[in-house]
Amino acid sequence: MPLRVLAHGTMPRYGMNPPISPIERGWLAGLAVATLLVAFSGIGMPLLEPTEARYALIPLEMLESGNWLSPKLFGEPYPDKPPLLYWLVMLSYGLFGVSDGAARVPASACALALPWVAWAWLRACSGPRTAMVCALVLCFSPRLMYYQNMLAMDGMVGLSCLATLASLHAGLSGQRIRILWLAIGWAFTMAGILAKGPVVVVPVAPAALMALAVSGRWIGIAALSVWLATVAASAALAFMALDSASPGFGFTFLVRHNVERFSTPFDHDEPYWYHLPGLGLGLLPWLPIAVMAAMRNATSKTVLPNTGPWVWLACSLGFSFLFFSIAGSKRPSYATAFLPQACLLAGLLLDAKWPGGWTELSRRNPPGATVTVWGLVLALAGVGWVGFALGWSSWGWILPLTAVAGAASCVMMRHGARWDLAMVLACALMVSGQWVLLWGHHETFSTRKSISWLRTQSPEATLACFPRPYESVEFYARDLPRMVFSESRGKELADWLKGDQSAVLVAKGNRLPSALSEALGRPPVLATPYKSTPWLMRLNDSN
Repeated sequence: MPLRVLAHGTMPRYGMNPPISPIERGWLAGLAVATLLVAFSGIGMPLLEPTEARYALIPLEMLESGNWLSPKLFGEPYPDKPPLLYWLVMLSYGLFGVSDGAARVPASACALALPWVAWAWLRACSGPRTAMVCALVLCFSPRLMYYQNMLAMDGMVGLSCLATLASLHAGLSGQRIRILWLAIGWAFTMAGILAKGPVVVVPVAPAALMALAVSGRWIGIAALSVWLATVAASAALAFMALDSASPGFGFTFLVRHNVERFSTPFDHDEPYWYHLPGLGLGLLPWLPIAVMAAMRNATSKTVLPNTGPWVWLACSLGFSFLFFSIAGSKRPSYATAFLPQACLLAGLLLDAKWPGGWTELSRRNPPGATVTVWGLVLALAGVGWVGFALGWSSWGWILPLTAVAGAASCVMMRHGARWDLAMVLACALMVSGQWVLLWGHHETFSTRKSISWLRTQSPEATLACFPRPYESVEFYARDLPRMVFSESRGKELADWLKGDQSAVLVAKGNRLPSALSEALGRPPVLATPYKSTPWLMRLNDSN
């Protein structure tokens, strides 16, 4: 696959976009529908315990106390994260009322914006079809969009990193420095810092420096230095304000949750190769499709300007993947810092090695391929609904379904089908997975259904949380009586459960400490027809 790099003097020309053609207008309508379906597919899912429920409960406590600068959890200061996500959830509560759906609105908005940021960036410097292919690849990447839709800071990290990268590319790679684009990049970076911390600079600043050095843009490097100094000064002022409102926030968050978490992790300690399998899974189904397209058109030359977005994306992916692999503390959702770049690189490869431009979409697909695709679309939808009804819905089904969609797309494209059929399959996979299978998965790891059943069937129930309070219980059972028993109060808890038939024990799993089990005298049973995390159990005289 020979590559040819243009001379250093070739620069992207922003603001020279061609007018939107009728065929592109139709694809834009399709992209709008697809992004809405994918981004808001999980808006009504129950909150996972503990992470999602925590980030819904903290804004609720802040809203009820009227304190916008001091995050609290169970009435205690919670300095582990900056407050931007909490502020957005609080605003959503004010607009739509307090509910898990309202809590998810900010995350869904970030998931909605991500493909459109990629489309706007790549259309300005790579052309309409390239932008559309890459935006669709981003939208239909199951692993990435799952994390983007989660109620957590990671979705904001993905959007902040990609939007900042695009803004810096627009501001620093052209014939002159564009201050407006640098200001937009500053705003997105500050949003990421106020949501997750200074780690959002890692996928952006080193990548921009390396890409500018490759292209010989020394004036761009100087402007980038000034931009970084501005970001550092703005972040310092913001954290000083937060520390004055919550004394100790600066040390706890900046030192403990950034420096210590990187160098000497106190949680989520994983091996250095931890993110590698996740990166490969995150590129499904598009990487094998792009590789197949490249093999099919191996003789065609791909012209890649050395100032183009692919250089910036590759530098960002390489440096941020290395950084998060070296870091001691690792979680799957941290991949949102580099997965968008990886997916866009796969999209660029697919577009570059699939010839024809927009005229590719003017020819008809082979009838057999079309029938096969729509048959698989119906099958994917059927698998989701049948699985949900039978109770085996789980995120684990997404991987085999993704493999089926990717393999079918490769086979059909190998026999002359257009790439739009791959997009149709991926869309069906995403909608079926996120609307149905993931919904069932969340129902298993949330207390919403169990507490709703208790509220209607046992309105007199009193909840006893052991050995600590649980975020989802606090969020969903605000109107039910609740008590918290620590491990040292096990005997008191056992006596209370024996004396009150309406009492419900809330504990993580059904394996209680031996001392508590002995004090109870008999094992508790499920208090509702549903298992959940944590479990809701009660003593029953018929045991």
